[in-house]
Amino acid sequence: MVVAQTPNYQGIIFPERAERLKEFGAYRVFLDHWDELSLSLGEKFEGVALRGESRILAVHGEQGRGKTLFAQQLTKDFERTKKERSNIYEPNNLWHRISGGTEKDISLVSSATNNAVCIHIEDNEKWIEEITSQMKGNRDRNYIIIADNAERAYFRQGLVGVSVSDFLNLQDRPDFLAMVAQKLVHSLRTSMARCLLVLLSNNEIFLGNLESAVSAQHAGLLEFKPLPVPGSQAKEAIVRINTNRLNKISYWYCLDKAGPDDKKAAYVALSGAESFPASFQAVNTAIRRAAAVRIGRPAKKNVISLVVLGNYEKYSRPSGLAGEIDTVDVEHKWFASVKMKSNWAKGAIIDEREQGLLESEWQLRYVFLGNPFVRSLLSSNSTHLSQLRAIFDFLKPVYGPGTLATTRDDVAREGVRMIDSWQDDMTVNANDFWKMGQVRSTVYEKRLSDILPDYNKNADGFLSYRPDLTIIPFQPCSILKSGSPDQVAINTAIRRDAHVFEFCALNSVDGNAIQNYLSKKLPNYVAITQEQ
Repeated sequence: MVVAQTPNYQGIIFPERAERLKEFGAYRVFLDHWDELSLSLGEKFEGVALRGESRILAVHGEQGRGKTLFAQQLTKDFERTKKERSNIYEPNNLWHRISGGTEKDISLVSSATNNAVCIHIEDNEKWIEEITSQMKGNRDRNYIIIADNAERAYFRQGLVGVSVSDFLNLQDRPDFLAMVAQKLVHSLRTSMARCLLVLLSNNEIFLGNLESAVSAQHAGLLEFKPLPVPGSQAKEAIVRINTNRLNKISYWYCLDKAGPDDKKAAYVALSGAESFPASFQAVNTAIRRAAAVRIGRPAKKNVISLVVLGNYEKYSRPSGLAGEIDTVDVEHKWFASVKMKSNWAKGAIIDEREQGLLESEWQLRYVFLGNPFVRSLLSSNSTHLSQLRAIFDFLKPVYGPGTLATTRDDVAREGVRMIDSWQDDMTVNANDFWKMGQVRSTVYEKRLSDILPDYNKNADGFLSYRPDLTIIPFQPCSILKSGSPDQVAINTAIRRDAHVFEFCALNSVDGNAIQNYLSKKLPNYVAITQEQ
């Protein structure tokens, strides 16, 4: 089952506990902050595989820090490796990281997987009985036993075979823990030989006492380690990416809409030692209370300027254009610049959540340029270069919601003046260009590269995608870049100012043709927004 978002609710979707993670199918698990723990497990498993040793790694982590997630991910990735038998090392596979060694050797992964069994136990007081029974017939196998919430009664009950009532009476007695340790050490030397036992618990005292009791029986058998947790920047990235992957509003949108107190609370949670659930909850609180506290104009978003070269002499607004118009900067003769407000991704992106996510953080601006521009673009007369560059200089700034009406009027007048003074090259036959079909892109792209030095160049922030022209690169939203919970610093840190141009040439400029083009481009911007 995948959790579905209900439009009537104001909050965001996030997993409150790792036990429910299967309900959140798009949740992305990050592994890098577990590297030190993975290395320790790999070293211990090597001793099990090479020398038939048994080892215990006791891992302590406070609630909400990822113990259960670690146990689930290790079990899941082991089973996936066993099933798929991949011949390529996968860095996003926890079992590969543990078993592949420092050289990330897939042959080590394959060998370890073929000769191992991984079992995840929790709240089963018959665990040792069932595991030793299974191991009896597989003495040539290496076992990884993961005991989650090992401080609970089931782990010790299973070892010494006492009833619940007896356990309640005995659990705090030192001699009882000594008996548990004795049984555990004996089992790992005999019926559970060739076993790596991973104990996960939020009870540091329990694990410390168990370590002392086991060491009294067998020095070096048990190692006690804290569960590694990500630094604040890494934690924010995990919260940001999964907020964006699970919701139809972005992490930035939640913070931007929040009032000063909720922004400060989000900063404190993400920069401090708060758990993952608490950090998600801070973002959730920010958007839930936004309607009651947010005042003033909407914030400026990142901008995609779609430049449409069209086969026409006089512009008319395309029929069937998806979305609600926000502002019209200029509509004059063969030129138009129009910003969209909402629903502009509808039709180009099928998934409703992705539509909402994209529109929550990006604005689409249409720029329509008719045949006078096309003729100048194709002209061999170098005198046309200056007016071509001038129109792009005019288009590079994007005037956001806070722009004064007088400034908008000045911009509109400048656009009209520029078009009225345009020098058209009537010696160029634009029809020849339009008859080329799809190959005409090779013609206009070459000319755009001459006019715009940064055309078709890589820029930071776009993953593996390359926009046609990047004016200002995309940066993932980070409230932590503020460096403090100061309101002005936070607002500056989360400001959206990315601006890119995409170009297309349409012989027939209508809504369907534009949507078809956008359907190829916009999924890249969904990935750019939600995957980093």
